[in-house]
Amino acid sequence: DLNHGGGFGMAAIQTPLWEGNMIDSTVFGNSVEPGPARYLIKGEQVDAGMVHGLEVGTLMALVGDITDAPDAVIGYAQVEEVEPRRAYLRPVSRDCVPESSGLCDYVGSLPEGARFAQVELNPINQAVRFSPVLAHSIGLPIAPDDPLSHRVASALDNAAANAGIAAEIAGDIYDVQVVLRDEHLQFGVAADIDGQPAGLSFALANDDKALTALLVRILKAERLARTLDAIASDSSFVNPSPIDVDARVRASALSGLIPPGREVNPRRECKALLTGIKEREFHELELSSDLKQCDLLRFSAVGNREGQRDVNRIHIDAHYCIHVDYELVEGRQAPRALGAPMVMCSDCPGPSPYSAGYERLYMLISELPQNSEALNLKGLIENCGDGTGGDGSRSAAGEALNGLLENFAQHRGTRGDMGLGSSISDVWVQPFRWRVLPRISAFERAGIE
Repeated sequence: DLNHGGGFGMAAIQTPLWEGNMIDSTVFGNSVEPGPARYLIKGEQVDAGMVHGLEVGTLMALVGDITDAPDAVIGYAQVEEVEPRRAYLRPVSRDCVPESSGLCDYVGSLPEGARFAQVELNPINQAVRFSPVLAHSIGLPIAPDDPLSHRVASALDNAAANAGIAAEIAGDIYDVQVVLRDEHLQFGVAADIDGQPAGLSFALANDDKALTALLVRILKAERLARTLDAIASDSSFVNPSPIDVDARVRASALSGLIPPGREVNPRRECKALLTGIKEREFHELELSSDLKQCDLLRFSAVGNREGQRDVNRIHIDAHYCIHVDYELVEGRQAPRALGAPMVMCSDCPGPSPYSAGYERLYMLISELPQNSEALNLKGLIENCGDGTGGDGSRSAAGEALNGLLENFAQHRGTRGDMGLGSSISDVWVQPFRWRVLPRISAFERAGIE
């Protein structure tokens, strides 16, 4: 593919790009698993930043070649400054443990042969906080010495170690609520809507390995959300987004939904309600909307000034699964759809059919300088094995966006170089939030029994 440039013929620089989910796959049937994501080092700079999961204090292991074995580490460095798509390193000792109190001591210099860096450990200052296990019947925590309390705490410790993301069980202030209800644990931003369960459900009969895997999924989704929220909160009035995003919703007719208590075939139910849609039926999506079964969301974008931008639509559903769609938006051309329309589902086909709960969606917009590689996160940060090839190993994490008011020098690089080159900031995030109501709740709110 040719990235748009100012010349043609030999003057048009060709920038190789890729599509699909096989960028990290082995070739020729090789059974060796792909190693960790590695990013090019240029002096003290590494070609990765907040959108790749780095934050101030992240410990990086250094290797000499991108094909080296995962344990072929020749030194360590810590991120001391981080921007959306690049960071700066300081050499540290092998025993550096990243903590919230500050950076490890500056030791020596980066190894001369270090060409690539991989994430070793994120600092503990950005721990994802879980509530104690709350008994739904009384709304209070179960006893700390209850075997279930110990089981959840142990699984959370294992998940944090596996994901390289700090986690803790907090008190009244937390990111993830955990509720015990009918021999299930319910996990969610809030695990209850109108007295009905919401979020991700885990049957206590399942083993601890399954619980750990579920908690790893939650940790990766929460750290990604924290990163994107931080970037969104740091938006600049001086440098507004170059992309206007239009979010529209088409509400399904409640009269066409199957009443609670009856058997539901969601595909047939929504297909009937989504036939013959007219443009006038779409309305602007309001902030923190309440949606229901078969409501339809669609997103589109148009540039408000010249240039080309990458737009990643990142959706974190009520089950903490991350879904990504990518679109290139150029100049002031006609609006482009950002991903396929989304059908809301409180009762969905799949292994976890009950899907009511809180959902988040982020539009990650970034400049695409001439002759630079696109920032396409599809297949890189998904965490639910949804067929994209992503396993969440590169789930983004971070804190408040810093260093955006610097002049970025345009440069070319390898796969780890996502291309910088704007004068002020080259990354914007527009967040959307809604909750999908349980079916019974949607009917009760409409006064239908």
